[in-house]
Amino acid sequence: MNSFAWPDSSLEFSCDDSTADINSAAFCCLDWMRNHCNADGALAYYYSRAADKIIEHRLSLPQSNSDDGLFMPVTFLYRHSIELRLKELIIFFISTGELAKSSKLEKLLQGSHSLSKLWIRIEPVIRKLAPDKDDPAADHVSSFIERLDACDPGGTSMRYSRSLNGSLSSDLFPDRVDLVKLRDSVKKVSNFLEGSLDYASALHNR
Repeated sequence: MNSFAWPDSSLEFSCDDSTADINSAAFCCLDWMRNHCNADGALAYYYSRAADKIIEHRLSLPQSNSDDGLFMPVTFLYRHSIELRLKELIIFFISTGELAKSSKLEKLLQGSHSLSKLWIRIEPVIRKLAPDKDDPAADHVSSFIERLDACDPGGTSMRYSRSLNGSLSSDLFPDRVDLVKLRDSVKKVSNFLEGSLDYASALHNR
């Protein structure tokens, strides 16, 4: 049975072996990262990076329909990275007083995965901060978030085959998706949200 990786001893994923080669690509050294990953923005980067890596790997192989299902985990990773960036912005705007702290907003931060509901909270603040009022960037971001959210309104459609009401999650998905366009669009949205945070932070600290 051992040739089939059947468990015949205790199973583990952490490594306490002081002689282990920590320079191996298999190792993730998390001790130095504990402080680095305490911000949602940093975590958002790694979710997005994981999706990028999956796409890069698929592009390096011959086309195979058997990999079409990668759409779900890839899109979930990208979707969650955007959710984290939106929540990071909300927390920042609460700290600066641009958004009023409330139990409703706290509930949204803690319990909601709706990109649209999160975006709606910060969209007016971001638009007000924009130096160029005619810049269509916020419109493009808003449209993309709305369309991405429609594929997964509650943050579960990419993780489960059926929704809470029993309907197929895949009913919400488009018939075809270009993963490269998805990747590039998410990158632009992430850059916009991260840039908005940097700009707002610079204004606040002047």
